[in-house]
Amino acid sequence: MCDRFDLTVSVPDGYWDDTPEAGVPLSVRWEHPSDDFGLYVYDDHGKQVASSAGTADPEATVIPRASGTYHVVVVPYDVRGGSFTGPVRPRLPGGAGLRGLRHP
Repeated sequence: MCDRFDLTVSVPDGYWDDTPEAGVPLSVRWEHPSDDFGLYVYDDHGKQVASSAGTADPEATVIPRASGTYHVVVVPYDVRGGSFTGPVRPRLPGGAGLRGLRHP
């Protein structure tokens, strides 16, 4: 494992009702084109809820209908000394909030 961050999403009841396909986007990118990282997201019970593990830079995914605490894991797949930046956190409209992307 390369790195792990905890993310808490706090949304009002019914927040996702009008846009059920929506969620919280996350992405990681890296400096060296030959490097490759994977991005995985787990809920607080350890179930994988989102991922991006191709060869794209950036790796990007969405936590669907996010609410609660998530563990964001970035894994080196083919890395030769490089590092990544991210995850990127958007601001959510309408009274929703994101708390911390922090190391546990």
